[in-house]
Amino acid sequence: MTRSSDAELMAESLVDAGRFGEIFDRHGRSIFRFLARRIGPDEAGDLLSDVFLAAFEARGRYDQSHPAALPWLYGIASNLLSKHHRHRASELRALERVLVQSERHDHADSVTASVDAHVQLRAMAELLEELPAGERDALLLFAWEDLTYGEIADALGVPTGTVRSRLNRVRQRLRAATDEIDGVRSVRPDRLAPLPDAPASLFDREKERLMQAIDEGKTKIIIDSGDGTVLIRSKDDITAGDGEKHDVIDGKAASSTTTTCNVFQLLSSHGVPTHFIEQVDAITFRARRVEMIPLELVARRIATGGFIDRNPDIADGTVLADLVFEVFEKDDANHDPLLELDFDGDVLRRLAPNANAAIQLGGRAGDLISQEPLSRSRFSLVTSELLDALRELTLGTFEIVEQAWAALGGTYFDFKIECGVDAETGALLVADVIDSDSGRLRFGAKDMSKQAYRDGSQSLPDIKRNFDEIAELTKQFA
Repeated sequence: MTRSSDAELMAESLVDAGRFGEIFDRHGRSIFRFLARRIGPDEAGDLLSDVFLAAFEARGRYDQSHPAALPWLYGIASNLLSKHHRHRASELRALERVLVQSERHDHADSVTASVDAHVQLRAMAELLEELPAGERDALLLFAWEDLTYGEIADALGVPTGTVRSRLNRVRQRLRAATDEIDGVRSVRPDRLAPLPDAPASLFDREKERLMQAIDEGKTKIIIDSGDGTVLIRSKDDITAGDGEKHDVIDGKAASSTTTTCNVFQLLSSHGVPTHFIEQVDAITFRARRVEMIPLELVARRIATGGFIDRNPDIADGTVLADLVFEVFEKDDANHDPLLELDFDGDVLRRLAPNANAAIQLGGRAGDLISQEPLSRSRFSLVTSELLDALRELTLGTFEIVEQAWAALGGTYFDFKIECGVDAETGALLVADVIDSDSGRLRFGAKDMSKQAYRDGSQSLPDIKRNFDEIAELTKQFA
């Protein structure tokens, strides 16, 4: 059987995410060696799965005309190294460690060659410290990884002419420091002294971490840190209509993460128990690991959307006398049906949540889709006491966020949250994310939430600006 090319695996992974694991199997060791040459094997192991996770997130943009993905992976690794807050210092420390190792293995008959190598190594360390990141990456991809100009251009996302210009500038520097690029090749760390190979257990562990993360949602990826916490990384994807409508908005992940972190900090300041711990970077936050309760929890202040589809006697925009609490099932195939949990009768009912879903299911909004014994359903562990606690937590959370927006001039119509049980303590926590995708928010007549994407009333650039503005406004919550 003919083996799939990397490009084919990338395409297949868009349908079956698990196929991406073969990309790791093929190239994990090459990327580890690349990282180890730059920052040493210890830190390389820590960064390995991050490279492949970033590649997984970007796989939809992979150029299918390139059958081999390794140059592209080198580019992602180079980019992560540039963002690594200790990158340059780590790089120099790695070279110095090689220097020490090399000295330990010197023999009397090779002293002269060793001294020459050490001089070149020190010159390389100084050069790397001085080079701009783009020139450094082009140099090392060319000299240490033997990539062609075209492959470097693909890896770094620049024209081939830019690669040529960068290497020409480096050559000018090299003439004053070492002896052209052959000198750079000669002092690749693992050519001066052997770098230790990573144990098989490292690749098994990092692949497991990657594959756990690949179990992704539409707009986020969750990585189990193995210490009772998880990393939740937002994606630039935006979806609607049970995933049938899908786009990618560059920068959305950062705005969504900022909004979520600020909202969770607001809730914590009001004593609401949440899974949030800290923001890690622009698109990632750390949270307690929870066992998610498979319910979407909705609070409504103003009647609109599916609610008026199911209650046609209520006018759109009506302010409800009391907050309404509803629960929905996460089930794309049945358009996330509204649930009725009849504890006394031991019945779980699924209802058509809105007019669009009803049309596809053949009926009207609010019609019964199916029913089954509650005790035999996937919600058998949901008790009346738990549902009461979820109601109280949902409505209390909504009121806090609603008041925060009202203080800034916004009107919060409704929102959807999810909750979970802390895997270690058993505490009930508000979990998942709360961002512009979570509820309907208007400033005057302008919709500032994802509703504008659902109904197509605003362009993608306008929606991106809305997400950015909301993220900036939530900084005032603190």
